[in-house]
Amino acid sequence: MSWLIVLSTFGGYGLYWYLLRRIGVTRVNSLMFLVPPATALWGAAMFGEPLGVATITGIVVALAATWLATRAPTPAAGGGEPRPRHAT
Repeated sequence: MSWLIVLSTFGGYGLYWYLLRRIGVTRVNSLMFLVPPATALWGAAMFGEPLGVATITGIVVALAATWLATRAPTPAAGGGEPRPRHAT
């Protein structure tokens, strides 16, 4: 039991801090939205929990939100330096 506690504590927090340094706060925190879908799928696989329409809809919404939050920004999305104005 203690190895499970140590593994989940140091492994989980270690991965969290590693990802914070690697990909940034916004992307790491958006990955937290994947915890409920992972738990629902794990419960279905391990314990035979039913996956209803509401659960499937929630999984799809969480995946879409995570994808939107973690995708690379497009150049047209703004940011960077403003374009210089030309005198006419």
